[in-house]
Amino acid sequence: MLSNKPFWILLIMADLVFFAAPVVFILAALANDMSMSTTVEALVAQYSADRTNLLVVSLMALAPMLLLTLIIWIGRRFGKFAHSGGTIALGGSLAILIVTVFVNLEYWPKFLPARTFLGWPHGIEFLLGPAIAAPVAMLIGMVIGMLAARR
Repeated sequence: MLSNKPFWILLIMADLVFFAAPVVFILAALANDMSMSTTVEALVAQYSADRTNLLVVSLMALAPMLLLTLIIWIGRRFGKFAHSGGTIALGGSLAILIVTVFVNLEYWPKFLPARTFLGWPHGIEFLLGPAIAAPVAMLIGMVIGMLAARR
């Protein structure tokens, strides 16, 4: 019988990936000497913004996690990841989390405290990170997890 270890790893890491954007936003605001009330005001305003909406940014960061979940499910379904699914899930999701935090660290410290849209090409990293960099990092993390499981 297969364990549910990859499920719990993917669930916890998906939560961390989802909350990475608002956490980095808050940390960037506090690092830019914004008060806590101004930070909360900016956070609420950013959730309703037309551009660089925090909810959309967080949901886009979950796209590679869905791909990882599909790969793990297919691998476990056909017996390839029967015993190493947990380490493969951890390796891939940790790589996605690192890319997500990096992408958010590239944008939010430049955006705050002025809260003005930075213009082209700023903001494109929220698309390129989850669409290109995160799947590549995920595959590298999965290979590292697979190698770690063989030891």
